[in-house]
Amino acid sequence: MKAFLKENLVLVAGISLPVILALVFMASTAVYKSGIEPPQYKLIFATDYRKRSNEYEYPYRFIVKGNKIFLNVTPPEKGKWPRLMPSLYIFDPATKTSNKIRIPKIPDHTKATKIEISSLPKGQYFTLQQSPDGYAFEKSYRREFNLMSEVFGGGYRSRSRYSLRKKGYKIHVPHAKSYNTELIAWVKNNG
Repeated sequence: MKAFLKENLVLVAGISLPVILALVFMASTAVYKSGIEPPQYKLIFATDYRKRSNEYEYPYRFIVKGNKIFLNVTPPEKGKWPRLMPSLYIFDPATKTSNKIRIPKIPDHTKATKIEISSLPKGQYFTLQQSPDGYAFEKSYRREFNLMSEVFGGGYRSRSRYSLRKKGYKIHVPHAKSYNTELIAWVKNNG
């Protein structure tokens, strides 16, 4: 074994040094992330939701008042309703899951209506761009590629999705589409 190591020192170094370097980077990343507290606040977000539109007046608005969230429906002047009604989700960072919240049916589409979303958990709501513990709900970009596409070019897809991010710590938020997704509120459960 000693003779093999002596004769092939460059080969052994060429194989072992990148492995050691990768292990050092993995360990330093784990140590860095361990110093960041995980998120404490749940996130409520809407998909297929437009705050503004050039085509028509968007009739749906989520409004946070106190510890309640309402869906405010205002019929558009031109009578042109969007094809999709927004969907509402709550993301739990402890389980890393997003659950769809049931939105009550709109009783009359011809009148302005305010409907309370009563199926949301009770707690304290915050409408800040950043959670009180410092996490931001933001779009993150991921590029998918493989060795062949890197060597010969082309063939990669670039995707964007939403994540909770604080410094170098990032958690992917399921069901948060990269198109027309909006933060509604952060929630701290009572109890």
